[in-house]
Amino acid sequence: MDRNFLESLGLEDGVIGPILEEHGRDVQREALRAETAENSLRESRETLARMEYDGIVQSAVEGLGLKFSSKAAQRDFFAQLQAERLTVENGALVGLEEFVQARREADPAAFAPDRPVPRFVAPAGLGCAQAQALPANVAQARAMGAERAAARRASGEVMKNFL
Repeated sequence: MDRNFLESLGLEDGVIGPILEEHGRDVQREALRAETAENSLRESRETLARMEYDGIVQSAVEGLGLKFSSKAAQRDFFAQLQAERLTVENGALVGLEEFVQARREADPAAFAPDRPVPRFVAPAGLGCAQAQALPANVAQARAMGAERAAARRASGEVMKNFL
């Protein structure tokens, strides 16, 4: 809308000025809404692209079967991999094997060993988790010791009442 159009409609100059001012404010308001919508759309597209890339990275690393020595080592590995921004071709990360090899050489303690860690067992005896059947004489001695201890506790309680 411009001044010539409004003059051709037969409007006076005193009326045309306020109409053009209001029209200018409407145009600015709509331009701001359009810019806000474009920014929101761009941010959404960036977020979607980042999430797709993160999913590809996660599945590629899981496909390699990497095991880390700790959660902190795993977070650090993924942060460095995200910072590297490897290219994606056909749903696979190009150069992932080289990146993993470089990380293994730079920080070998971050990765869990391929072989299982040796497991130490508890010594035999009372602390052992898997109790074996006791010989009859040992079981009898334990029972006698438990009875004697119970009798001493009972006699100690009786003596407290008299003293």
